[in-house]
Amino acid sequence: MERGNRSLKALQELKFIDSQESTLKGDLLLRWAGEYLLPNGDLDFDIQSKDLKILSELIYKNIIFLKQQRVAIANELNEYHKIKQFLQ
Repeated sequence: MERGNRSLKALQELKFIDSQESTLKGDLLLRWAGEYLLPNGDLDFDIQSKDLKILSELIYKNIIFLKQQRVAIANELNEYHKIKQFLQ
C-alpha cells in the first residue's frame, strides 16, 4: 500500500508541476525526478492503468518541455556571447 500511496503522490505532484509557469517548472521537474525516478532511470509506480497512462503522458510532455527549455537557454547563451564579443 505504501508504494501505491507514493505513486499517487508522485502523480499529484507531477500534475501540480505541469500547471506551473515555465520559470519554476524546470527546477520542480528536476526535484520530482530525483525523488520519484530510480537512479537507473526506471519507473517504479504501482497505480491503476488509467492513472499510469496519465502519468506517462505527463512525463512525456515534460520531457519535451525540458528539451525546448534546453534549446531556448542555449540560444540565450549564444546571444549573450555575441553581445559580449561585440562589446569588447
